[in-house]
Amino acid sequence: MTNYTPGYDRSIPKNLVEMAHDETGQRLSRDELETWVFRRFQRLEQQIKRLEEEHEAKVIQNAHLMRERDAYRTAEECQIAVRQKIEQERDALAAHVERIKAEERRAYDGGLSMPGMLHSIIHKSPATSLDRRDTLKQAEGWEQAAHVIEIMECPKGAQFFREGVVNHLRYKAEKMRRQAEAHQ
Repeated sequence: MTNYTPGYDRSIPKNLVEMAHDETGQRLSRDELETWVFRRFQRLEQQIKRLEEEHEAKVIQNAHLMRERDAYRTAEECQIAVRQKIEQERDALAAHVERIKAEERRAYDGGLSMPGMLHSIIHKSPATSLDRRDTLKQAEGWEQAAHVIEIMECPKGAQFFREGVVNHLRYKAEKMRRQAEAHQ
């Protein structure tokens, strides 16, 4: 087939002629081919416009989803912070109550009704009791570590080193106990 030249000096490419034939199932005249190319071009423009609109809608939807995701993350972080604060307050109150109970038992066993120590503990903040409890727990940990090292077998010549480590750990435990007593 010869190349068709419309009002300007451009030929319709052979692949368009073949595409028109494949789509319509027939050979088109030059006028029909020009109409087919024009309509095909219009359909492609409409498809491009529709795809651009869909893309823009997806971009807007994506931005909305990202904002929503960020809001959920922020809410989750706030919730975690609040939960941690509540847990700290709960732990502090629990430690405070334990100190009060211990002092009450000690006072009861000693035949006292309400000693000054118990009164001062009641009026201290729960955070003080929590600090004291945590410090005592650390002292217990140092003491346990010293005990474990003390009962471990060690090669000859390392016993002196082991004794030094055990003594150091017990020193740290005693120091922590003194700190705990200072929190009273």
